[in-house]
Amino acid sequence: MRMSEGAVIPVPIKWLRPLGAIGALLGLALTGASILICLNMLLPLYIRLWRKAPIVETVYPAFGVPAGIVMGIVLSLSGLYVLIFRRPLTSQSPTWLGIVERLFKVAMLLLVLVGPLLAIGTTFTLKTMDYETCSQLRISGSGWQVFWVNNENYCFRPDRYIEDNWPCKNMDGKTYCFRADGL
Repeated sequence: MRMSEGAVIPVPIKWLRPLGAIGALLGLALTGASILICLNMLLPLYIRLWRKAPIVETVYPAFGVPAGIVMGIVLSLSGLYVLIFRRPLTSQSPTWLGIVERLFKVAMLLLVLVGPLLAIGTTFTLKTMDYETCSQLRISGSGWQVFWVNNENYCFRPDRYIEDNWPCKNMDGKTYCFRADGL
């Protein structure tokens, strides 16, 4: 005996709309958070490279975050479908399912292929622009964060950090902070 897809719903029907609303909201939150992370971590990196800043900070997990933007859209669309039609997203809704499947494939492509290639390309660009890694600038406990300097004088052990991870050093009773943004 063959079962149809519509015969089995994994949750009670009364829970579908609340779960759809939660999924749509979580998708929007994921998309928003991913965009903010890209704006705060990836965009400043490339602006500093363009300006040939003395100190460039790379946070390597951030290269996988653009996939989160697309995954948030996938989650939002799936939740919106459940919220509107009050049934799970299945092959009985080919248009919606096709859109979600394609977006999911794009997100996986971003995560598995584009993110690592972007990280490798950025590292290669830093090396060709004569930047060297400086482990002394690394904030304690930040294993994925790497600081690159194009001048050995900027490689030192800071006493503290201000603003956008600008390093500060106490010398002769005064605190000197070095602008790391290339301005």
